[in-house]
Formats: sequence, C-alpha cells, structure tokens
Amino acid sequence: LSITKEQKVFLGEAEVPFDSLEAALTTNERLQREKELYLEADETVPYGFVAKVMARVRRGGIEKVGLVTDPLASE
Repeated sequence: LSITKEQKVFLGEAEVPFDSLEAALTTNERLQREKELYLEADETVPYGFVAKVMARVRRGGIEKVGLVTDPLASE
C-alpha cells in the first residue's frame, strides 16, 4: 500500500479512494488470507493522514502492518 505526496492511496498499481479503502482490503483474497501488508508513504504526507489510513487498514482485517522507509531518499 502506498500513499503519494498528493495523499492518493494505491493498492499495488491501482488507486483506491480513501473512502473505499476498507472495502478494497476486505475483498482482497490474498490480504485476507495473509492478514499483512506493507505501507509506504511519501515523507511529506502528514502523519495524521497516515494514521487514518492505518486505522482503515486495521478495520479492513489486516493485523500486521509493516512500514517501508527510505531515510536517505531526501539526500
């Protein structure tokens, strides 16, 4: 799952409207089986928005969320 600097959410290559994220996760067979995903957000995305996305992920049945970071991206 990725969040762009424009606060658009993508599940793989497909853009998912924020309001539809929970439904997209609950209908994804692989995610429901594995109960795990990785989240990568642009460094300029406000923490509050990332927290809201994470809350939707949890409500979508995902139990494990890994955060992908690139601390050297801005260098």
